[in-house]
This record gives sequence, structure tokens and C-alpha cells, in this order.
Amino acid sequence: MDIVRLITNHLLRSKFFRARSIPILIVCVLLFSVPAADQTTGSVQRTVTDPQPGDLYRDYVWVTPPGHRRPQRSQEVFNPGLPYAPGGLDPNPKAFLNHIVIDDLKDAVKVEVIPEIWSGLRGTNQRRVRVNSGEWLTFAEPDGIPDKRGMGGPLSEHGFFYYPRVSVPLSQVKQGVNSFMFDASGGERAGYKIWGVTFRVHYDAKSKAHTEGTVSAPGAGAALGDEVVLGVSLADAPAEQRPVVRVDYIGHYEDFNVRGDGANLGWQYRTLHGAIRDHLGTATEPPFSLRWKTDWAPDQVAPMKIMALLVDDSLLTWVTPVVDGLTLGRRSVSVKLYKGHDVPAKFHVRAGATMSNKIYLGDDPLRGRGARLFIPSWSICWADAIGVNGKKISGALTGEWNTYWPAVIDFPAKFLKKGVNEPYIFSTTTTRHGVDILWPGMEIKVQYPARR
Repeated sequence: MDIVRLITNHLLRSKFFRARSIPILIVCVLLFSVPAADQTTGSVQRTVTDPQPGDLYRDYVWVTPPGHRRPQRSQEVFNPGLPYAPGGLDPNPKAFLNHIVIDDLKDAVKVEVIPEIWSGLRGTNQRRVRVNSGEWLTFAEPDGIPDKRGMGGPLSEHGFFYYPRVSVPLSQVKQGVNSFMFDASGGERAGYKIWGVTFRVHYDAKSKAHTEGTVSAPGAGAALGDEVVLGVSLADAPAEQRPVVRVDYIGHYEDFNVRGDGANLGWQYRTLHGAIRDHLGTATEPPFSLRWKTDWAPDQVAPMKIMALLVDDSLLTWVTPVVDGLTLGRRSVSVKLYKGHDVPAKFHVRAGATMSNKIYLGDDPLRGRGARLFIPSWSICWADAIGVNGKKISGALTGEWNTYWPAVIDFPAKFLKKGVNEPYIFSTTTTRHGVDILWPGMEIKVQYPARR
């Protein structure tokens, strides 16, 4: 677009332009109306801290107990000083006190609280936690929402699902039963939901016995084919050492933004009720190897990375060193990721409304073998129709209401076109919440034949 501006400025100063100003002005307006390439394909780097190589920690997970009034086992958190929070619950969620048992603080160096949060009702602008009788700790808001993909409005007008974290002073945590509670602030209807809470206790790796290891496959600098063998090599450990029972493999690359923070580039995984999801895969039997199919992994600009989480039978987790410099060397496919733009604030669909964001394709999708639509959604079960460019690709999706679901729908690439595309959601419900499309809006991948 900088080139277009230079050309336009030159024309504006020329005698040629002054003689033919109207048609050239129209051309310039059309050029400026095309989305910039970096608006739809640029990478935002994740700022939330992920597990780091050499970390040693144990996750203590709390989820809403069964029998709560929501079948999805989520906890509602409201502004305790305002009247909207519903009464009649035991206990009232305005002062919902929870408890978690932490049975090992020996050699602990840090404790983090990591909730799974739906951003909640519009106007909510602060989310906090208090452990035992300690100070209130505020979770940072996600960076970059809305960025240039959005159509304006403050952060509180955009729905999102995210996984913030805050460090709790060790002096506020005790071995045994710990209490904790959340609160919210904002407008009269300020409130949000929590799906699970992880208390991550970090330990001094030099003092606490644990099993270490490395990713043995693939090797650093490898070209990854259509199917990749992932493997680890475990270091020799004393006989009394707890055995590794699970290995979770995670990759650092660009893909659909299932974490909801707008950062397509990062370690690709999320959690639900504290359990890892949408990662490369999990192996639960020795030798802890598995096969990862790359047929829908997007083509990458930067080298990829892989690391593994080694989990023993006491849930003590060691993070392996990173294997980096990885590239995709597939022979059969090329996959392009197209991100959304013109993502509206208040992206809430109900009562006969149809809403969409836009996605710009700089390639010819008629060459495509297939396409996938990614919908970061809340209560997607209330969608009556989902489609692209006026063509329906799905009816209602099965799922629980009031639940975050990063839905992925396969559809024919022929429904797309080169240029601006519009995926849409239609919902008729008036008695239920409706469908929220969360940040960063809908995204698309197209699978093409590999170029030889």
C-alpha cells in the first residue's frame, strides 16, 4: 500500500492528473479500499507466558462441582456491589467461595492462578481473584483487542475467551486447603464466567527430584512431511523416581487462534477444565511416540518449534528443551490461513439477525481441494444457519449452550472467491442468549495442491 500512496501523490502533482482527475481519483479510491495484506496475514505474537523449557511445576485444577445450576459446570462471577447478580443460589455467586487442596509446597518458588474465562457481559472491565485472606489480584486484560481487524469499540464491547494468569505471593498460599474467590467490576450487568481454574505451583528443579528428557523426533532443522513422528528420550532416573505416564506435545507455529487472544502465532493449545486440548497430541504409553498429520497445518513464514511436557504419576511436569528450525516440506498439500477483518463489536446474533466479518483471499480458491471455517463461539448451538458468501454450509451445531466452542466446519472451497469473502451466522432464538462470535472473529483455511 505504500507503493500505491507514492503513485497517488505523484499523480496528484502531475499535469496529467489535473486534466483527468476524476477517473484517476476513482482508481486510487478503489486501490485504497482493498484490505492491506498485513491486515489479514500479519502475525501477532502471544504475550501471555507459556511453559518455558526447564520449568518444573504441578497443576492443581478446580472445576465447578457437578449439580451447579449450569449443566456446563461454569461459575458465574458478578459485580458484588450491584443488583444484577441473581439471588436464590447457594451460595450466591456474588460471593462464591471455592476451595482447592494443594498438597505439595516443598521447594516451591512461585504459584500462579490461571483461570479459563469467558469475558462476559458488555461493560465488564476488571476481573480479580483473592486467595485465602490475601490481597485482591487483578488479571491483565488481553493485549491488542480490538486491533486493526476490529471495527472499533472498546475491549469491553468485544467478546473473548482467554487464559490470563497472575502470580500469588507464596505467603498467601498454604499446604492443604486453600480458599479463593473472584469478583468483577464495570456496569450494572458486569459479570463473566469461569470454566476451570489451575493453580500452577512452580518448583526449584535443582532441589526437587523429577524425570527429565528431550524431544528425540523430529530433530532440529528437520523438514516435516505429510505425517511426522513425534518422540521423546527420557533420562535415566533413580528407581524411587515417579514414572512418566503422559507426554503432551505442543508446537509453536501459526494457526487458528483457539486461545482467543488474537495471536495466531504461538504455542498452539488451550485447556478445558484444566485439561489440554488442540495441541499436537498426547501419548500415554511408552515409548510415548505418536504421529502428527500436517495436512491442515498452515504454510509458515517463520520456522516452527516443538517441545514436550513430561508428566509423572503425581502430575509433576517437566518442560523439555525446544526443538527449533523446523519447516514444512510437504509434497501433497499447501495450506493458506486467512484471518478476519471488519470484525464488529457486539458480535451477538439472535432474533432473526445475520452477522458476519470479512476475510480477504489473495489467492484463487478454485484451485483449492477444500476449506475450513473457524468460529470462536459462545453458545454456537443457537445458530440456525452458518455459511459463506450467501451459501449455507451448516445448520445448527450440536453442543451445550453458554459454552465456549472453537468450532471448525469443513466446506467446499468453491464457495469462496478471490477478494473479500463474508462468513456469516444466522440465529432466530429470542428466548435464549443467542450466539456470540468471539475475538478474533471467523477465520478460514484453504488446502491447495502443493506447488512443485
